[in-house]
Amino acid sequence: MRKPQGFALRYNSFQSGARDAPLGRNPIESSPPMSAPVPRVLILCTHNSARSQMGEALLRHVAGESIQVVSAGIQPGSVHPLAIEALREMEVDASGLRSKSVDEFRGMEFNAVITVCDQAREACPGFPGRAVRVHYSIPDPAAVEGTPEERLEAFRHARDLLFACLCEFVTVLLGPE
Repeated sequence: MRKPQGFALRYNSFQSGARDAPLGRNPIESSPPMSAPVPRVLILCTHNSARSQMGEALLRHVAGESIQVVSAGIQPGSVHPLAIEALREMEVDASGLRSKSVDEFRGMEFNAVITVCDQAREACPGFPGRAVRVHYSIPDPAAVEGTPEERLEAFRHARDLLFACLCEFVTVLLGPE
């Protein structure tokens, strides 16, 4: 398994055994009520095929049940197999990931909306409430051409960038522990 630099320190401090929602169910709508409000986060990119999918799985992995997370796309496509492979290399559960349109979440309130590409930041719709907007400009790994190994390396790079950004995001949102 290939892990990003600084992975062990960050991973161990945030590891929580997160689980994905059952396939086809919205994890925000299907979560049981809790005594304290759980922050709700939407991760948005253009196609919801790579960056936002990896972000959803990574944030769920890092934050566990302390955050409810979904991802969506402005123009959804399908989940890229190399995104799944890059997640599996880090032992991040990618089961249940599916490409979703941002329209599925219109009218819902979020504590944070994270855009992971410049196009999604520009096209991001408004949501009710007072969602904090966070933007990370992550290069599109699906746009990389080359050998299969070069393409997989682009997905690894995007995954590692997302992991670093989302670990910091969780620290700010939830505190260091």
